[in-house]
Amino acid sequence: MKDLNWNIYFNDRYSQFQERLMALDLMPASEERTELLRNYVRELEADILTITRNKNEVSDLVKRTTPSKIREVSFLLAYRCSALNTMFYDHCSDSEIKQFATINEQLYNATQHMYERTNMAKGFLQTMPTHEKDSDVWIESKLEFWCDDASSVPKFAEDEYYGSDFSNMIAILSTIDRDFYHREGFDYIYPHSEIIDGKVVVRDDIVNVLDDGRSWSEGYLCHPKLSDIVICHAAHDICDHKSYSIPDLLRMNSFQVCIDIKIQSFHNSPCLR
Repeated sequence: MKDLNWNIYFNDRYSQFQERLMALDLMPASEERTELLRNYVRELEADILTITRNKNEVSDLVKRTTPSKIREVSFLLAYRCSALNTMFYDHCSDSEIKQFATINEQLYNATQHMYERTNMAKGFLQTMPTHEKDSDVWIESKLEFWCDDASSVPKFAEDEYYGSDFSNMIAILSTIDRDFYHREGFDYIYPHSEIIDGKVVVRDDIVNVLDDGRSWSEGYLCHPKLSDIVICHAAHDICDHKSYSIPDLLRMNSFQVCIDIKIQSFHNSPCLR
């Protein structure tokens, strides 16, 4: 759990959540553990919605919530992620594995598209005329989740098993990631470029070296039922480096690739005295 205020960790409420999660992890897979995890998730989410206040509108969440409260929510989301991943690991269904394969392929194809279009932008950039006032020109590319509203998160038969309010939790997760932690999507490209003799030169090769045919099966993604799937880097980033659980990922069915060309110039006023 990165970037969190560790003072919160010693708060009695959050210490109790941590201790309960550790105890649940030690229990063998059983209906009893499933029920305890389900209740745990519901309790966490109730606290999250109490802090965020308006579950139907999260676009202004960071503006209307103090940084300390956002960090509290981040802790709760991290605990929720672990609990849902444990439930997935215990009882994932064949339809969930099929859905994972579909989303994984979607993310891989979107990543490949991002690299292809970034290379096209690189070609344009290197032939684009510059201005004498241009101090820097560069490309920024990223792959991110597109969460328009609750309809962006589909309903599945397994929703009752997990007991999560997926639509609101995923909206809160994506909003905090974007507006509070300013995380740059699930995959991104920032090739080094500079202006030399009035021409833009992009120094870096734009090649997807992260998806080289080997699977990013780490953490909870290292599951026997997922062993036949070459897990792409974007899926790994979502589930292993952020607080989205695998069940969250299965419900994230809309992603966007954004490619921007940025031009920077400075205009300084003289200091008059």
